Parts: sequence; C-alpha cells; structure tokens
Amino acid sequence: GARVVCYELQPKHAETLRDDSRLIVWQGDFLAFPSDMLRPFEFVLMNPPFADGQCQQHVRHAFDFLKSGGRLVSVMPDGLGNTDSKASREWLKWLEAQDHEIEDLPDGTFAESGTRVKTCLLTIRSR
Repeated sequence: GARVVCYELQPKHAETLRDDSRLIVWQGDFLAFPSDMLRPFEFVLMNPPFADGQCQQHVRHAFDFLKSGGRLVSVMPDGLGNTDSKASREWLKWLEAQDHEIEDLPDGTFAESGTRVKTCLLTIRSR
C-alpha cells in the first residue's frame, strides 16, 4: 500500500523504472523539483550522485520532502563527502543539528555494481 515515487536523472533508467506500474517515476534533475509539489513523505531512501558534493545537496533537498517524524536513509561516500570547502563545512554544521546516525558499510559493498567506492549509510530523522 505504499506510494513509491522515484526521481531519476537518466532517461534510460527512468524508462526501466516505469516498467513497474506500481512506481511513480519523475525523470529530471531532482534538485530542480520543488519539495512542496507532493505531500510530505514518511520515508526517503536514496543513492545520490557523489561527485562534487552533489550528495550533500541532494540529501538536504530530500530532507525537505519529509514529514515531521519521517526518516531519510542515504548511501553516502565514506566521510560523507567531507572536504575542507565552505559548502562542506556548512553541510556538516547542518547535519550536526539533525537527529542522525552514520553506519559504515563493508569494503566492496557495491563491487558487484562496478564500484569499489567506500560508503556509509546516513540516517536522518525529521523532528
């Protein structure tokens, strides 16, 4: 009975998702999609792009889709994409103000998918 909404940038991947009639699929840039277009979600599960701090931007945007008491879980790069940039410092300051947990994933977790990037799971609960 869950309503599952998917956001996918790549048209080919969006078409594959649309093969499952139970899914609502939006194709395009997730960051350009206004969070007030849909009712708040109880749960957000995501695997954002890692390059250039995009994961941090995607998580902050996705957090705005949560209802009070909702939960967001995201695959993230080890260190949460931590660099010494101003944007990363602001991200970490924002994250520290949230009710969150970080769980390191074992090395090679996504090796079958063709990547050996070390990752973690970030869980944030909306207050």
